[in-house]
Amino acid sequence: MRSKEGGSSSMKSKWLVISSVLAFSLIFSVSIRAQDQGAARGNLGGIVYDASKASVPGAQVTITGPIGSLSQTTTEQGSFLFSTLIPGIYSIKVQKAGFKVASVKSSEVQINKTTSIEVILETGQVSETVEVSAATLTVDTSTSAVTADISDTFFENIPVQRGVASLFYLSPGAVDGIQTGGNNPSISGSSGLENSYVADGVSINDPAFGGLGVWARSYGALGSGINQSFVKEVQIKTGGFEPQYGHASGGIVQIVTKSGGTKTHGEVGGYFHPLGMQTTPLNADDAQFGTVNKFGRYLGNANYEGDAELGGYVPLGKLREHLFYFGNFNPSVSNQYVAPAVGSGLFTAYNGELQRTKTSYDYAGKLTFKINDRHTVESSVFGDPSHTNNVPWATLNATDKTVNSKWDFGTRNWAVRYDGALTSTWLIDSAFTWSWNHFSEKPLADVTQMVDETNANLSGTFNAQGFGFLEPYDSNTRSIAFDTSKTYHFLGQHTFSIGYNWQFPLYDDTTSFSGGKFAIPSTNASGGDPGYGTATNPTVAGIPARRLSPTVQVVPFVRIWRFKTQPIQVSFFLPCRLSCSNREVDLMAVLLKVAEGITPLT
Repeated sequence: MRSKEGGSSSMKSKWLVISSVLAFSLIFSVSIRAQDQGAARGNLGGIVYDASKASVPGAQVTITGPIGSLSQTTTEQGSFLFSTLIPGIYSIKVQKAGFKVASVKSSEVQINKTTSIEVILETGQVSETVEVSAATLTVDTSTSAVTADISDTFFENIPVQRGVASLFYLSPGAVDGIQTGGNNPSISGSSGLENSYVADGVSINDPAFGGLGVWARSYGALGSGINQSFVKEVQIKTGGFEPQYGHASGGIVQIVTKSGGTKTHGEVGGYFHPLGMQTTPLNADDAQFGTVNKFGRYLGNANYEGDAELGGYVPLGKLREHLFYFGNFNPSVSNQYVAPAVGSGLFTAYNGELQRTKTSYDYAGKLTFKINDRHTVESSVFGDPSHTNNVPWATLNATDKTVNSKWDFGTRNWAVRYDGALTSTWLIDSAFTWSWNHFSEKPLADVTQMVDETNANLSGTFNAQGFGFLEPYDSNTRSIAFDTSKTYHFLGQHTFSIGYNWQFPLYDDTTSFSGGKFAIPSTNASGGDPGYGTATNPTVAGIPARRLSPTVQVVPFVRIWRFKTQPIQVSFFLPCRLSCSNREVDLMAVLLKVAEGITPLT
């Protein structure tokens, strides 16, 4: 009995301590501005002062941005806040009787951030306008995340490589992931396959390996799923993630595509990088290295791209003020020049040089419907369907063209999202997303692979014929997200938010080998034990060789379901932030279908 009473008393004491800490935090908290938790919007707020630095209540603040103008009056504390804004450049005009009109030409709004400014009004007539340089607070006090924000106003004016992944490396803490390919940097010490990539609210990670866009086991990263020409802003979170972010132990990379607006704008461009504009790289097969085993040589790349985009408003009656569009098309051709291994059949067949070609048709489109000043619905699609020519991709050391193959790969993504403000202090957003990711490889000839390992004095192998291992896959990922936040004013300004995210990735993976399949005999020719369990023996020549007896081909087909859910998240923004951590539940069911057949020798 005493033990129970003691335990109850101890529990009460703990709750008393927690309550005291919360009360202390409430009393001594500082002002924190509200922030939309969506992945594609930002906020613009600030305080209006007079020349004596006293706050000015009741001043009219008007901002003008990509899809029109918004107005509100400052509070008793002289503050204002515009929420759920499309990222971009906004102009600000502040006016009140007895003061000159203050005009701020340019203030940039970025995703998941509150851009805060201070405007000082000068005494005078309203008919007079003064252009001011508003002081912008560079530190967003409404979030704990460590981020790097990279907008098109920045990266379009500096030399960067083609491809959206080149923007990731502009963030401190992002370095080459080495074995994970250039599209997947290591962020804050994690591997390149531990990041979360989100574009317009769509997760564009490969569901199985975690890379950006398409990832094949045999070839690694093949595509990014989105082209740099479509990108308005990239935000890389390297630490201090808010509660709504999860499914990553590396970085959180958020990408927002461009939108239409009240002005029609377009662009046509091109990019070319011919083979003659680069030096010939060194290769292990070069004569000066004296390599015995030949692997083939890489001679260089040639890349050609076209780019066309158009954005604006729909010029139909009242729709011109409510419906905006943006579209972009970016076809590209990438040629890789290689030389097959000297002395191989491929070297003779291709006269010493061949061209590997990848063709992509990247596209993006977005419709934005402005219901009114407080509510917006947006739908976006983007993808990068790609294919290659039929040439040797897996090896450059083979007898003939039976090692040739052709790829078909890419992603298709779709997002529909709603952003709204029920009141000036109550924000809400929701989204539905769908992502399709696939890779398929078709050999030139469906023949059994044969590998020559007869020379015991040399390492490596020589492909006599046939393609060998194949692993096409197809994945679909759907998600639904919802969150809302409410700002309260009590001994300062505080924001309470709650949200939920549901994600269901489905990944279909098929493993097989080229060549025919045969039933496994239960006996040998004389009706006895076929000897499947016999250990490998050396040949008559004393050279170790693989056993040629029939074997069961295991896992010719694997279907993996991965179900991820995130329980309701609650966060309360205080100087000492309290929030429940994300939890992730992975349920994996694997079906192994054992088929009778003979695994080709590899």
